[in-house]
Amino acid sequence: MAERLGERGNTWMEHTNVLLLFLAFFILTLCQTGTVLIVGLVGIILCGIGMIQPAVKVDLWILIPLILYNVMSACSSYAAYGNMVKGFASTQSIFPVLYLLLAYLSREERVLLKRLCTVWMSAIAAMGILEFVGNALQGDAGRLGGVFGNPNAFGTFLIVGWFAVVSCK
Repeated sequence: MAERLGERGNTWMEHTNVLLLFLAFFILTLCQTGTVLIVGLVGIILCGIGMIQPAVKVDLWILIPLILYNVMSACSSYAAYGNMVKGFASTQSIFPVLYLLLAYLSREERVLLKRLCTVWMSAIAAMGILEFVGNALQGDAGRLGGVFGNPNAFGTFLIVGWFAVVSCK
């Protein structure tokens, strides 16, 4: 039994990037959108992982607009608040790092990551439904907020999750 667990552990360790990207998705889901410290720490860890990877070929038609978006977001944040920490610029700057790390994944690893994320999104949806049913049974049914607490963010998460589930077929 210990040998089987060791073999499974070795198999998972071959997919370190998949596990780290899924862990980042897990953490970013739970900390929601405004936690600059947590997003920054996750970004630093992902950058460290990216620096030890070999060279990778990326689609510049995606990467360059993504970086330009981050630059414009930082300029907007600076114009509105006088710094680049407030607003979404600081938390959305992790997206190019995530894109570059996704480029290292093989086709099989992308499928595995998509399935792991789909299972996590399904669990979040189930928790939201159970919370709503529990509130409804207590006579306090309001808008469905789930773990996000914000119905708009939860709805967006569920819609993106639905399209991810449909694309897994």
